[in-house]
Amino acid sequence: MKALKNNMGALITIAVLLVLFFVYQSFFKPNINSVASGSVDQNVGQDVVALYTTLQAVDLDQNLFTTPAYKNLVDFSTVLQDQPKGRRNPFDLIGAQ
Repeated sequence: MKALKNNMGALITIAVLLVLFFVYQSFFKPNINSVASGSVDQNVGQDVVALYTTLQAVDLDQNLFTTPAYKNLVDFSTVLQDQPKGRRNPFDLIGAQ
C-alpha cells in the first residue's frame, strides 16, 4: 500500500496518457483502411489477369527436345527405398501401443 501511495503520481500520469492515446486513435487519426479499400476493390484480380495474358504469349519450341544437347542429359536422381513407417500416433506415450 505504501508503494502505491508513493507512485500514485506516476500511475495517474500513465492512465492519462493511455486515455489520450485512445482518444487520438479514435477521433483524430485518419482511417487508412476506408480510404484504400475503394481502389483495392476495383483492382482485385488485375494482377492475375495480367499474368495470365503474359503466359498465353509464351511459346515453347518443341525442337528443343530433339537437339543432341538435350538427348545427352543424364539423370542423376537416386531411387529411394521404402523405409519402415513410424508409430501410428506419434503423440502417444512412448511404449504405449
